[in-house]
Amino acid sequence: MSQYEGLTTSNLYVWKKSLPLSLLKRKFREAMRVTRALGAKYIWIDSLCIMQDSFEDWARQSSLMNLVYQYSYCNIAAHGSESDDQDCFARRDPDMDLPVRFELPDLNQGSSSHDTEPSNTSHNDRGILEGPHDVHPSQTWIHSIGGSTLNSRAWVTQERLLAPGVLNFAHDQLYWECNEFQASESYPYGMPDESYAKVRYKSFNPFNVRRKYMDEAVSNDGYDISGIRRDAFLVWATIVQEYSSADLTMERDKLVAISALAKEMQSLMNCRYLAGHWDTHLIRQLGWPGYDIKRRSRVYRAPSWSWASVDGRNQFFFNLVINPSGVRELAEIIDAQVQLLGDDDTGQVTGGHIDVSGKLLTVEFKLPDLDEDGHPSRQLGKRITIESCDTSIRLSQDVRDEDLCGQIFCMPLSLGMDEDNDLEFHRLALQQTNESGVYVRVGSFEIGIGEILGKDDRLLPLLGMISWTNGEMSFSPNVSRTEKFRII
Repeated sequence: MSQYEGLTTSNLYVWKKSLPLSLLKRKFREAMRVTRALGAKYIWIDSLCIMQDSFEDWARQSSLMNLVYQYSYCNIAAHGSESDDQDCFARRDPDMDLPVRFELPDLNQGSSSHDTEPSNTSHNDRGILEGPHDVHPSQTWIHSIGGSTLNSRAWVTQERLLAPGVLNFAHDQLYWECNEFQASESYPYGMPDESYAKVRYKSFNPFNVRRKYMDEAVSNDGYDISGIRRDAFLVWATIVQEYSSADLTMERDKLVAISALAKEMQSLMNCRYLAGHWDTHLIRQLGWPGYDIKRRSRVYRAPSWSWASVDGRNQFFFNLVINPSGVRELAEIIDAQVQLLGDDDTGQVTGGHIDVSGKLLTVEFKLPDLDEDGHPSRQLGKRITIESCDTSIRLSQDVRDEDLCGQIFCMPLSLGMDEDNDLEFHRLALQQTNESGVYVRVGSFEIGIGEILGKDDRLLPLLGMISWTNGEMSFSPNVSRTEKFRII
């Protein structure tokens, strides 16, 4: 058998006439069987529909993925096999993988007819366990779907969220998910919402936000623009949280593999898309945390201020804009631009910058804390002083140690209070480049584990005057030492 190579410029003419099924991988052939069984006429398989030796065709087709998937019948997802040459249909023992049914008799049957004492069990409660019962394995969704290797792939994120439904072939049984319903052979009438299983993950998509506000517009003769943007941002933050740690074969694809979702979000956000961020509330989005970051990509794919420039789970992105009314911004975006590789404004970028008016506070490193055995503490981040003031915040870098050189600066972004009335202070770690007035992000500053930013922290007077009245914070910013600079 010839080696499978997918669609190429050399076999395009021949394959247009007849697709050589014998050369296709087993998983693809089985997916075609499923397609026929569902009554569908067509199937999209990337390597059969995009020329594998043409960057131009790849760029053109990848920019249309939002249309390919949202207008499909459903996705077929094969979780039970690691390789495309393995079976899509897993061999299983139904007695082990599917529920076991048993029936409990009415325990009140056969009670003595001459009992003189009345029963303490009401008629409604007496047979509460009577009848058939199914015994199910627990946490099946998170083991078979949520935690599967397939769903850890970056490209699958948008394919899963954009398709109307996903038919999942797992190692134990079939699972179904769509915008409104999740089921399996064990739970044909709906999956239980198991803790941490993210059973409802697919419902966090732009279509449900759009549907919600379209219904509201019909009933209220209009809709709330700010409400749409808030809900849309929460959806985007959920997507970024999952996608940011997903696996990519090609590092350059970080923005491309999520571009279809970004296209669908644009009408909801109603603002410019900038390398994974949105123009509205951009200053707050810049504070994405760096303490779960693996490294910055050596292949340029986004400006340093974008989460797309690094690999690693961006777990708390949604916290940055979840409470916009209670946040005081400490810097101002003057201009924000990205340079695109092509015509797709959600696709690959070759550069970008933001021009900012804000503060740059000097940072110095301190020796690490030692535990009781004299070893460096496992506390999060590096201990620092800011403008020679001790503070409880620490540097969490998103670059390698060897790239952390020269003077580091703290750029305050925003200040507010969380639901526990603790201060929330978001800030960037910047490092100056060889060009005057131009900086790159090297991390963020986070509160240490188990610590809070105290109201008497010596850093706060550098930001402005803070006072509390009946638990409400008032803030008068310190505008001295404000300067204009660029972050690339």
